Amino acid sequence: MIRLETKETIDYVNVINDRLMDIGRKRANINPMMAYRFKESVNGYYFSVRSLYVILLPDLRANAGKLLDEAYQLIKNDLLTDAVHKIDKAVEEMVMQLYNAGLLIRSSHVKVGIVKRHD
Repeated sequence: MIRLETKETIDYVNVINDRLMDIGRKRANINPMMAYRFKESVNGYYFSVRSLYVILLPDLRANAGKLLDEAYQLIKNDLLTDAVHKIDKAVEEMVMQLYNAGLLIRSSHVKVGIVKRHD
């Protein structure tokens, strides 16, 4: 009998990068000029940031939990612009922790030139 086991590895850095990309998209979609969509988009942003907070190790969360709790109360009271500022601050704190831990995907430089061949 042959037993087949499949193993899948999850790259923590890629998961974090995926969450950050989603957060960026949600933040870009917030438009206070469209009142009927404003609260919905702020809620989407809040929950996207909360999902990043949940997957981070405690050392990487910084003070974001407190800021997100404050933002939630502001959302409940329809103080949406203030809530967005609190959420932004929470993102900033988590990104700074991720940066300090070396967990952000960084670009690398590619040198382009002519290869000289010596015969």
